[in-house]
Amino acid sequence: MYRLLSSAEKRHMHLLEYLNRQRREVSLEDIVDALEVSKKTILSDFAYFDEEFQKLFFISTSETGGYRLFYRYGYNIKTCYKAIYKKSLTIQFVAKLFFKPGRKIKDWAHELYLSENTIYRMIKQFNEAFSDIDIHIITNEVSIQGAKEAYTRLFAGYFFEEVFDLYYWPFLDIDQEVIVQMADSFPKKYGRILTERQIHRISIITAMSFLRMNQGFLIKEDVTIHNEQAIMEHEEQMTEKLQAAIDFPLYESWKTELAATVMFFNIAWDSEGEKQRTTEFANDFIDVIQEKLKIKLIPEARENLINGLLGNYTLYKIFPFEGIFVPRNPFLQTARLAEQYPDFIKVVHEELQKLEKKTQFPFNSKLFYVALETLFAEWEFLTVQLDKKRTPVRILAASSLSVTHSSNMKEILQTQFFYKVQVDVYKDTLYSLKKKSDIFDDYDIVITDLFMPELPLEKLFLTDVIFSDKQLLELENRIRYIQLKSGV
Repeated sequence: MYRLLSSAEKRHMHLLEYLNRQRREVSLEDIVDALEVSKKTILSDFAYFDEEFQKLFFISTSETGGYRLFYRYGYNIKTCYKAIYKKSLTIQFVAKLFFKPGRKIKDWAHELYLSENTIYRMIKQFNEAFSDIDIHIITNEVSIQGAKEAYTRLFAGYFFEEVFDLYYWPFLDIDQEVIVQMADSFPKKYGRILTERQIHRISIITAMSFLRMNQGFLIKEDVTIHNEQAIMEHEEQMTEKLQAAIDFPLYESWKTELAATVMFFNIAWDSEGEKQRTTEFANDFIDVIQEKLKIKLIPEARENLINGLLGNYTLYKIFPFEGIFVPRNPFLQTARLAEQYPDFIKVVHEELQKLEKKTQFPFNSKLFYVALETLFAEWEFLTVQLDKKRTPVRILAASSLSVTHSSNMKEILQTQFFYKVQVDVYKDTLYSLKKKSDIFDDYDIVITDLFMPELPLEKLFLTDVIFSDKQLLELENRIRYIQLKSGV
């Protein structure tokens, strides 16, 4: 919903994104240069953050004038995005409009304590923002409509998912538990295993479909319903349950309407041949990744992964959401994945580029991050396999207290870091170790409780008798830094 934000709200989001990327304090001058605004504007934004969002995060200021973003416990950049969205008057208006269509401009101005000109301005902003998917607000009897009603319902699902928290339920007249059960059950009949976020999104779309039917917004476009009969058979037993869960009459053709909305992963296919070709592309894509990186994928996970990739294709084909919905800061996430798994990201990027060139479909230019998200969500033990391909960090545990203490350190390190480390115990005295400085060449890290000037500082790691949480965190960062040099 970034498109609906005001210029100030967009700047607030950019400022948070910039501070979130930094791993150190940054000067006011650096922030000004990055956002291309004045110092006065940035300081005003900081004051606004402190007033409106102090429960979510704070920005510290050091004695040297540096600034750094810190989140309160339990919050992150995504919760901050949603907080900015919820503050937006335009987004508040759109959220209410789904439930109160057909009212006059003056009625909305009265309810929201805004001028009629402001309401017109928000409508104009919305219509310009989503003209590319042909979803707009009409002004005579104010309501959200689209060239295709199914798109309007899909839009609603993404809108509420991006703006509000997971499992936020805005439908006071519809029982959430029944709809969630329904949204989770029928995709499974067609080999679709959904994530919690996808179940929530389809629940919103399902409930919105019932609401829109009751409001008189029906699917008039010619849509081939591949699974209408299956839904009718599967949901026949739920008709009574649904009617009890919804405080208004069910539309007589609700099964057809619902199939045309939520079964987008079958509606989008122009032919069975297109589906077969795309499935082959997805299988070839996975095969190449397996072959190049020498990693495995169990058959059950492969089926879920293929369905996920096909779902990305069909959803984007009928509803090009890229550039409209950005709830997970994809560019930052991709950069982090590229830092941790550079070889994997490189292979995925290259293969999606080839696939895009071959099919003229934006697999890489528009859906790169979506594909990455699907791979990491559905490929069982993917990160473990990638991590195991790295050379273990070689550690020597050498205690001045006893060999037993060194062995205890080894046990802790192997329990904490598993396959990421290979730990040896030095069984002689530290005095003798000083005379064997060439042994240091065999290790990346030497952990000891005494400072040893003979040991290169980049290899020395001093510890207490028992590792503190801080020391384990420092050691984890050191191990990650050494392993990242090896790629994968």
